[in-house]
Amino acid sequence: MVLFKYKNRKSQSTPEVMLGVGIIMFLFLLVAVFTLNHQIKLGETEDYIEKRSECLKIVNLINSVYISGPGTEVETHTDFLITAFNGSMVSVETLNSVEEYGDVPRIAFLASESGPTLQSFYDRVNLELDPDPDWYKNCFSDIGVSGCDQTPWMNTRINRTIHDLMNNLDNYNTIYLEDATLNYDHYATDYINRLEDWVSEGNALILSEHVFCSESTYGPFSNTSYRCENALPLDNDWEMFGINLHQRFSDYYYFPSHQYNVVVENTNEAFDLAIGDQLSFEERPYVNNDVSTTGYEAESLSLNGGYYSSSVCSCSSPSAGRCARNTGTSGTQANISLNNFPETTGEYEITIRYCDETDDSGNPDDYSFYINGNLNHTWQSTNGYGSGEIWREETFNLNLNSGDNLKISGIRSSNTGTRVDWIDLNPLSEGLDNEFTVIARYRNSSYMSDSRNQPAIAYWNYGEGKIFYFGDFYVNYINIPTKQFSQVLVDLISVAYYMVAHPERESDITCHFSAFAPYQQVFGDIKIKNENNYIILENVNETQ
Repeated sequence: MVLFKYKNRKSQSTPEVMLGVGIIMFLFLLVAVFTLNHQIKLGETEDYIEKRSECLKIVNLINSVYISGPGTEVETHTDFLITAFNGSMVSVETLNSVEEYGDVPRIAFLASESGPTLQSFYDRVNLELDPDPDWYKNCFSDIGVSGCDQTPWMNTRINRTIHDLMNNLDNYNTIYLEDATLNYDHYATDYINRLEDWVSEGNALILSEHVFCSESTYGPFSNTSYRCENALPLDNDWEMFGINLHQRFSDYYYFPSHQYNVVVENTNEAFDLAIGDQLSFEERPYVNNDVSTTGYEAESLSLNGGYYSSSVCSCSSPSAGRCARNTGTSGTQANISLNNFPETTGEYEITIRYCDETDDSGNPDDYSFYINGNLNHTWQSTNGYGSGEIWREETFNLNLNSGDNLKISGIRSSNTGTRVDWIDLNPLSEGLDNEFTVIARYRNSSYMSDSRNQPAIAYWNYGEGKIFYFGDFYVNYINIPTKQFSQVLVDLISVAYYMVAHPERESDITCHFSAFAPYQQVFGDIKIKNENNYIILENVNETQ
């Protein structure tokens, strides 16, 4: 008899089965993860599309109500939180933002007797910013009698001082200091340190006119004076917030309303300004960082072919009292040369100031710019006989290398001198543009040779925050006379909060509109209405 012994194969088949099950489960998990990831992306896309559609709907309604004129009203419903920022911006967020981000911009203003700050500006700010901002003041013992004697409205309407503001910085995320005139001898160093720390935490600081006291030789001065005596040379140059502040004073009569000295060259949604706008500042303070404009008086460079240094410049008031004048043979090229360019390699904005004369008798002067003997740019004079002699500026951008030989050539007509006053070379490096953005520069005035081509309006990053600078508050608009500069500042102040305090809010979608609306948040059933070309958004249920 043969006996068969059963052999259990379970121990051999179990690992194979488990391996197969494991592979199936792994494939299932891959499919599940892919599906989930796809659903998340699809959800994010749908969320973006819904918010973008809602944003465009609200913007279109705002624009249509504005175009239809005062008294126009529309009602709509939204499932999102709609935030209108002063100026031209709307954001759309989910409704949980009401609790998470429901705090309105916390803004403080400093009014100064040194400016002085105008009551009309105070009234405008309170009218257009909702809720009203907190106000502080800075008074001086040697302006008028004492204690804002020159501006009595400050005493009746503003109780708290600049010292109170410095102790309350944490209450705000946007602060505007007009002509603060901080007394460096007594408290400015401490206050600047506090402001630097405050801005670094992600807040917005807006500066206008003179930040520090005016240096003087008379002293000593009290801590309530607008003047101070510093150990440094009396040139009113200061360092703060990573840049250089140059407090340049001037006589307003040098800058009448018909003569511009500031030109807008850059802008963004925070500024109610357009490229090419011409402004006339009362004074000429400016800011810059370590990379600054290099300027040369033409008469101090190498001259040949008929050019020589002259005080007979045809156009009035040349910089430093002289110019390079060409008395060589008409139709023959004369040269002004800068050999072995001493600055760093990069792209430069080149500005050449030349005299456009009246006596070219229809035969324009020809100018050329060469780099290492190669022609790079040409232009001609534009005045006909009797049109009036005037300094003009020719501006163009070129790449320059350290050590290059630069040359300006002039070919005169029979009666002219192809006169050149100066050449400025402004670096346009990528790093400078990223860290320090210039909105407008000083231009075209022989009375401001040290401020020429320097930043009059600019902003820059400081830590997690931003600093905005306006060289002067008192300004005339030349080509846009109906615009009020105080309105530009109000718009900037309100939008600055959004630019600084909201970058971390990645869930919101923004759109721009062409009307003006105050800061406000609405949701649910809302009404959009036009009150004297001023757009109001409100929750319907809250107003009935």
